[in-house]
Amino acid sequence: MALLFPGVLVEGSSYECGRSLGEQCRDRVHLSYEIYLRLLRGTGGPSPARTPLAAACLGFLDRVRREDPALLKEMQGIADGARLALHQVALINVRSELMSLSCCGARRSVSAGAGCTSFGVSGEASSTGGALMAQTWDWMLACRQTLILQEVRKAGARPFLMLTEAGLIGKLGINADGIGLCVNFLHPRQASLEGTASHVYLRRILESPTIALARAAVMRTRASAGINVMLADAAGHLLDLEISPCGVGVLLPCRGVLKHANHYVSAGMNGASSATRQIPGSGERARRAGQILSQSPRPVGIENLKKALGDHQCQRGPICAHAGCGPWQGWGTVCGVVVDPRGRSLHVAPGFPCETPFSQVTLRP
Repeated sequence: MALLFPGVLVEGSSYECGRSLGEQCRDRVHLSYEIYLRLLRGTGGPSPARTPLAAACLGFLDRVRREDPALLKEMQGIADGARLALHQVALINVRSELMSLSCCGARRSVSAGAGCTSFGVSGEASSTGGALMAQTWDWMLACRQTLILQEVRKAGARPFLMLTEAGLIGKLGINADGIGLCVNFLHPRQASLEGTASHVYLRRILESPTIALARAAVMRTRASAGINVMLADAAGHLLDLEISPCGVGVLLPCRGVLKHANHYVSAGMNGASSATRQIPGSGERARRAGQILSQSPRPVGIENLKKALGDHQCQRGPICAHAGCGPWQGWGTVCGVVVDPRGRSLHVAPGFPCETPFSQVTLRP
């Protein structure tokens, strides 16, 4: 089966990788920018015609320039290749922070009725001996038209494979050292534009050689907004990091099983968000994911995770959410992904996982 999401290989220097991506995926990068421009207008976020949004993008670029100049060169390459301005590529990469700002204090979420669910098993419970993870990517269904499978082989850096929206510099994926990454959006009570944007430290995770260094890359970061990352490696380690501007919470597997949805649950982080009110069914989805894995015959394999991604049991927003399940039309499960660190591969269902066949994509040695 041919993937609906195009595969893109970029190689060379930071700028060359970015320019190659922009040239190969020009239409998708443009669509990414247009989607978030419309979304920010619709949620009451800063207007692109006003100073606050321009200032936010310029501030983001200034922080990247100080913290990671190579990433700034890559974004400039994306802009040049896609024939956009640099601040337009910046908007794509700071959209999570802008959306968090627009929702803080609100009694609803931007993604009401749809939320990513991540779950996995450590090596002791998996059929591969390495950890296994899976997630639904719940978002605007229109973003299926912007998704790409990007293989990055930057000079002097470890290769990685990333499922991402065209124009984003960091998202879920697997690297050559067998470090896997899944991502869930979280809504903190407070957000700002003063810290590091989430997609920057997602990129740092994908460039980390060990899970310990990936964790350290998050722990030393002052985040601007909320996000949850689940990390796994080929040796069987599995952990979850709940990130907010006020700190990072850590979750470990229980009897080999780990799961997460869209609210803070770790010790000391329970007051970080009111997302159980903002995203209906978050707790129910997390419990259901844990139940499925706990009841699966051991060892748990890739096929078990694929089946779990297509589950519809939850009444207030299932793991596999079709358009119309929530109060917002046009939102739902964009795709389902299983991450196999030992196999250095992603298994991707480019649609609703309950009805869409999975295709395996493996990072080349």
